[in-house]
Amino acid sequence: MKDGHGGITIGSEISGGVRNLFAENCRLDSENLDHALRVKNNRMRGGLLEKLYFRNIEIGQVAHAAITIDFNYEEGAKGRFTPVVRDFVVSDLRSGKSKYALDVQGFKDAPIYSLRLEDCSFDNVAEPEIIKNVKGLTFQNVRINGKLVESVDRINSHSGSESAVPNRYPSLPRAPGEVGDDGDQLARANRLRHMYLEA
Repeated sequence: MKDGHGGITIGSEISGGVRNLFAENCRLDSENLDHALRVKNNRMRGGLLEKLYFRNIEIGQVAHAAITIDFNYEEGAKGRFTPVVRDFVVSDLRSGKSKYALDVQGFKDAPIYSLRLEDCSFDNVAEPEIIKNVKGLTFQNVRINGKLVESVDRINSHSGSESAVPNRYPSLPRAPGEVGDDGDQLARANRLRHMYLEA
């Protein structure tokens, strides 16, 4: 995977949701590739994205971030639907060069839930990570510029007081936008599913 805005990208037209996605044994490498793993969403679209798994990902270089989850894409917070991302797991990722290791930005009232990195290394990272409104960010054997990241509290973050990043998120509640939370969003998602089935 070479040039473009994102290598493995989910979104932004994602109102119908994505579940149980697996990607493995991928190589991404280009100075003209912005992001390696990318999720983009906003309040105009909403949708539930969960159980997304990435394994054995080799990144030569990317211009922006190795891992990006962005709720501020295009319209951002302008809209009435709730974007949800949870259970995002990356293992055995090796990145050779990027501006950021992670650029992960949820909303205050719609944080990103349960982001886990295992056995990952990020080299030649130019800037501190951007982490905003995340609940349940855990690292296991993760190195950034050769230094072992022992806990999320030690990561430099651009998010300041907006960030909500505990070491553990013990119980994952029903996410906003899930079944029963917003009838309009559920009806919209069901309409999209029927369209795909009939196509």
